[in-house]
Amino acid sequence: MEIYSEKLMDCFLEPRGFGDLEDYQCSFEITSQEDGINVVFFAKVDDNLVNISYKVGGCSVIIAVCCAIFDLYNKKPLNIAKSANIDEISSYLDGVPSEKQRCATYALRAFLETINRCA
Repeated sequence: MEIYSEKLMDCFLEPRGFGDLEDYQCSFEITSQEDGINVVFFAKVDDNLVNISYKVGGCSVIIAVCCAIFDLYNKKPLNIAKSANIDEISSYLDGVPSEKQRCATYALRAFLETINRCA
């Protein structure tokens, strides 16, 4: 039985959106020593469109979720980005194992905190 979907593995192995964002307006970082993760999102809003990037360290799921957030919400209207939710991200990745939901939630929380600081 395959633990991770093909889509999740693609996002983990080829993480789109990773890196710095030039002239970003806001950012938010979450670190958990207990879970061994660090994630920071950067955002810039131009003409109501959100431009994002991120840096992340941790498990394959948090890396994949950051990539999925980039794929789903980069260059989208601010109101669409603010509606990001774990169900949509999980669906995009063809599922996130229940034991890794906590990691997924860290990434989503960092993203939402970032864009709320830009609004």
